[in-house]
Amino acid sequence: MATGDKWTLSMGCHKGTLMSRDNSTEKCDSLEQCRQRVVEAERSWARIGYYVWYADATGPNGEKIKLHQGTPYR
Repeated sequence: MATGDKWTLSMGCHKGTLMSRDNSTEKCDSLEQCRQRVVEAERSWARIGYYVWYADATGPNGEKIKLHQGTPYR
C-alpha cells in the first residue's frame, strides 16, 4: 500500500469540560482499522474518565466520514 493510500484518523477526547479537551491524528491502512482504533480509544479513555469528543476518518480520496458523534459536555 502506498503512503498516499492511507486513511487519516482524527480523534479528540474530553473529561466533561472545554478545558479538558485533547486531540490526535494518526494514519491507518483502512477505514475498518480507523473504526477499530476509535473503539479501542473509547475504552481506554473511559478507564481514566474521558469521553470521545469527536472521531473522523479522511480517506485517501479526501472523503470525510464521521465515526463517532461525540459525547456532550456535562
